[in-house]
Amino acid sequence: MNRTFMVERGHLDTVRRNRWVAHEYEKVHWLYAQLGIAGHTEIEFFQSGHSINGEGTFEF
Repeated sequence: MNRTFMVERGHLDTVRRNRWVAHEYEKVHWLYAQLGIAGHTEIEFFQSGHSINGEGTFEF
């Protein structure tokens, strides 16, 4: 079974910086690529704070 993994990241979210989130996400993306399922994970950046955007997630 393949698990999908989606990250939504608001540029104005003050919990962590964008580069930290992207760095941590890249670890997941690398693992999924090694497993041959890189298309099962995605990250979406959007212009907002700590909130659910939903646009890219629903498409994903």
